[in-house]
Amino acid sequence: MVSWAVLLWAVAGCYTPPDLPLLEQVPIEGPDFIPCADDIEDVRVACTITGDAFDVEECFGGDDVRYRLLGVEAPDPGDCYGDDALDWLSDTIGSEVVTLTFDTVCVDGDEVKLAYVWARGDLYDDLARDRNIEDLTRDYGDEEPAVMLNEVVLRLGVGRRRDEEIPGGLYYGPDFEAAATAAEADRLGLYLACGAEG
Repeated sequence: MVSWAVLLWAVAGCYTPPDLPLLEQVPIEGPDFIPCADDIEDVRVACTITGDAFDVEECFGGDDVRYRLLGVEAPDPGDCYGDDALDWLSDTIGSEVVTLTFDTVCVDGDEVKLAYVWARGDLYDDLARDRNIEDLTRDYGDEEPAVMLNEVVLRLGVGRRRDEEIPGGLYYGPDFEAAATAAEADRLGLYLACGAEG
């Protein structure tokens, strides 16, 4: 009679475990977010929807053309400072071409695309002339100056920092926290209009 140990040893020697993907090969997916490719897009803004969202291609054309500033939450129109936030974003990027980059996740639970929104070229020049953004200026390829509107919105108090449920946190999370903290300390935008907590 063959012992169980011998039989188990014989079976184990013939068994090959299935190939499982390594952890870094498994897409990061949560219940409310979809992973994003490392793309860069230049888009023309058709209209702003709130102080942190805008449509491209056509106004109110559907979720496939709506973007939200990643890591930013502006008040809704009608709420305290909501109309001001909408006007600021509309005056800043309405009908302009902006450059979009993405984090590890680029679509939220409402199927709105999440992006870092960059002002370059003429739009950057207009912003630099009209607002004090020198401390937020970054080099964007070939040392072209650029500024990320997400950070500008937070620094001017046009919107608050939004904690996105992205594994590992936002790439620019520390910069966003510093910008929002400075706006609150300086009582800018919604922090002045809507009280200490904005």
